[in-house]
Amino acid sequence: MALHLIKLCVGVDTIRELDEWIAERMAQKKKKKEAIEHIHTTRMMPSQKDELLDGGSLYWVIKGMVSCRQKLIDLRQFTDKEGVKRKSTRVRCDRVVLLGSGGRGAPMDRGGSGGGDSAATHAASEPSEPLTDDDIPF
Repeated sequence: MALHLIKLCVGVDTIRELDEWIAERMAQKKKKKEAIEHIHTTRMMPSQKDELLDGGSLYWVIKGMVSCRQKLIDLRQFTDKEGVKRKSTRVRCDRVVLLGSGGRGAPMDRGGSGGGDSAATHAASEPSEPLTDDDIPF
């Protein structure tokens, strides 16, 4: 049975701002020739890793509302530059998906997320117009 994480999205006022922040981080990684994957660092390793990776998502609370989610791809223990293993966890996530679309979601994909999606899936799921916070039905 899948479990989910829920996190406050501190410093972000809109879903668009979260998406732009992620896109900026991916561009920085590409420029540095690092792996193009979205990583969010948490303070502790969840005790039920297998259940989280069995279809779980990271749900983002923006301005007091659960507004979007990202499918969990991997959980990795963080090791610092000195080689010391820390309790914090690197959470690898897929693209941002808006909530409230009858379970389908509306992907805000920037590509390179490593979620195993094909180009055909991306083309079929991309919105014809840019998404805004007004697209949230609640």
